[in-house]
Amino acid sequence: MKRRIPSLNWLRVFEAAARTESFARAAERLNMSPAAVSQQIKAFEGYVGRPLFIREAHAVRLTDAGRAFWPTVSEALNNVEIRAATLFGTPGKEPLTVRATLIFACSWLADRLPRFIGENLDINVHLISDASSAVDPGDDVELKIVFGDADEGWPERDRLFGETLYPVAVADVAERIHCVEDLLDSTLIEIADHRAGWFRLFDARDVNPETASITLTDRTDVALSLAASGLGIALARAPATDAMVARYGLVPCLPDLGEAGVEAYHLTYRSRARLSEPASRFRDWLLSEVADLAE
Repeated sequence: MKRRIPSLNWLRVFEAAARTESFARAAERLNMSPAAVSQQIKAFEGYVGRPLFIREAHAVRLTDAGRAFWPTVSEALNNVEIRAATLFGTPGKEPLTVRATLIFACSWLADRLPRFIGENLDINVHLISDASSAVDPGDDVELKIVFGDADEGWPERDRLFGETLYPVAVADVAERIHCVEDLLDSTLIEIADHRAGWFRLFDARDVNPETASITLTDRTDVALSLAASGLGIALARAPATDAMVARYGLVPCLPDLGEAGVEAYHLTYRSRARLSEPASRFRDWLLSEVADLAE
């Protein structure tokens, strides 16, 4: 069966025209003439066998078929651009792809990564979270930051840090908490599949949590977001969540209350001896940042 793959140029022109709803503005984006854009669109419509745009006196707009097709084309072209950037980087820069757990990527690392990039202008860093399904960097990943056990095939590791759990909430909720037992009067937001949570904190203080009202979620960033909305109290996980807690305006419910977790963050790689020069520099920088935490 013959595959019906349209010309890439048709797709580029169609996507630009669909995005701008103007052949003239699409022409400016693509460095083409409006007439050339119109010809490309007409050829594409002939190929698919139906109109994609409704031509009006001074504008164009998508037909139902064009509107249905546009998201697919836009996503496909975007994926090509992302993959090209991951594989080949920016001219004059060495690419480095790092995969990290979501909470580490969007809180602790996001707070520090601009400094590394500013000091290493010859490295083009791609940061992919483990929650991403849209981007699959595959074998291009040299470094992975994991929480708990490393993946098979990533045997070498550097321990970064563990975590300390402590309750946080918006200020008016936190002000009502004067002792551990007071926590049970609020909704407690729990991470469903996390080994360390509210029950670990209560067990360490011989508090029975049977009367607690618990709302479950699957991610720490969601839990903190819910706490920021005033729903209840979440567990921060220092130091990984410090930046996110500050951004959400959350405060500790009991300043002296904290409990060590049971797992730690690790930087993992297949072989230190085979790390690229950019990966080695990133590793050295990351370990230096972690060392500063202990001082």
